[in-house]
Parts: sequence; C-alpha cells; structure tokens
Amino acid sequence: MRKFILLTFFFTSTFTFGQRLNQKFFTEFYSVPISDSVSNIFYFYKIPANNLIFIKKLASYFAGLQIAIELRDSNSNFIQREFKERFITYDDFNLTVSPDQFIEGVIEFALENRTSIFVTSRIVDNNSQKEIFTKDETILQNQTKDLGFLSPIILDDKFILCGADTSKILSNYGGFVPYSNNYYEILIPSIDDTSEKIFVKIISIRDTIFNGIVNKSGVTRMGFIECNDRIVLHNESNSVLTSNYYISDVTAKLKEGPFEILVSNQDDFLIKKSFKSVVRWFDK
Repeated sequence: MRKFILLTFFFTSTFTFGQRLNQKFFTEFYSVPISDSVSNIFYFYKIPANNLIFIKKLASYFAGLQIAIELRDSNSNFIQREFKERFITYDDFNLTVSPDQFIEGVIEFALENRTSIFVTSRIVDNNSQKEIFTKDETILQNQTKDLGFLSPIILDDKFILCGADTSKILSNYGGFVPYSNNYYEILIPSIDDTSEKIFVKIISIRDTIFNGIVNKSGVTRMGFIECNDRIVLHNESNSVLTSNYYISDVTAKLKEGPFEILVSNQDDFLIKKSFKSVVRWFDK
C-alpha cells in the first residue's frame, strides 16, 4: 500500500511539472524613439487561451484578463503604471482548450528615456481572479546613439488585410525565433536615414549563414497595433523616422540555440552593433 501511495505522488507531481513547462506565455518590450528624451514603449503579449477560465452563456464562451505593468527606476522608485483589460468570446468550445489558440495584443505608452527601467508585468484571469503570469525584467533605453540601429524585429512571412492596408505581422514569440521549416522575416530598423544600404552578418552557433549587403526598402514612423487578433506594423505619427532593412529566406537556416546579428555601415565591420537572440523549439 505504501509503494502505491509513493508512485501515485510521483506521477502526479511529474504531470503538474510537465504542465507548467508547457505554459507558452510570450511577452516582450520594444522601444522606438519619439525624441532624444522620450520613447514609445510597446508591450507585446501572447497568452495561451487554455490558461483562462471560460464561462458558458447561451451558445458562447466568455473569458477576460487584466494586464498590469509597473515601472521603477534603478533605485526602485515608482515611475508609472499601465493597465489594460481584455475580453474574449469564442463560439467553439474547442478553442477554449486548444494549446494552439493564443490571445495576442499590444499596450503602448510613452516613457522618458533612462539608462534602464525595472518592470514587473502581471496577468490576472478575470473569472477566477487568479494571477496566471508574472515576470520581472529590465528595459534598456538610449541604445540608439550607438550607430542608430534599433533591435531587429521578427515578422511572419505572411500578410493580413488591416482595414484598407496590407500589413506585416509580428511573429510575437517574445523575441525568440521558432525552430521550424517556416520562414520568418528579419526587419532591422535604423534612425539613420542617410544610408541606402547596410552590411549584415548572421552567425548561428559558429556558422555564418548570412554575410552581405541589405538595401533600404523604405522609411516609416514605426509603431504597432492590434488587427484581426494579431499585432501588425503600423505607421506611428509621433515616432522618429526609421529606415527599414528586411532580410528574407534566412531563418530556416538557423540552428536551434543562440544566434547573433552583426550590423554595420561599413563592409569591414570595424564599427558594428551586435544583437543576440535564440532559436527555440517550442513543441520539442
């Protein structure tokens, strides 16, 4: 009898731990300058719907969530708080329990530039009033003075119709690149609008999978909005102008693990900027 109890406890604990490992919450902060002293901060979130409690009313299923973001300086002094409430309705019960159904969105706010900001983000389920996600992280700002490059953005290779416009979709995996056969597009924005081309190297583990010139494909005022339950690139009226450089047909060559993007205005890369990220196999 004692052996049976111990085995039951072991398998129950393993199942619970496995469930926690598979909670695919993705969040990311992205900063775009407005001026030398202020930036637009975009908070991207991607939440698995099956982590929410749905209530059935008539033929539909209803859920909701609350997102709270609290910002502090390096001395732990309170700066500001952002809050958003989101409501979800599904007509198909299978969507409420599907591991492949996500709720995506973006919260935008302006913030004075500082060297670093300490952030706590929390997500609470409306129907249970339980916290389902919390994360502490640091936002680094004032990084654009170094060659003027903003952090690369990972985009889907598909477009969606957003109003009358065809828009590019943010992949929205918390800055990671999914390990898959799908192609993702890498966008490298720069606040330097004097150059028509940049030089880029992409190194996966120890292999250089891309080394070449990338030509400018346009100038925009970068921002992001929600459209058709996805996050898309949007022309933000108060952001600075950015030159946009797109790299396609490369991500499928990336190996699982860390990779590095080197960008420069010179072909010798003596002066360069480095961005590091990771390819993750989420369904492994």
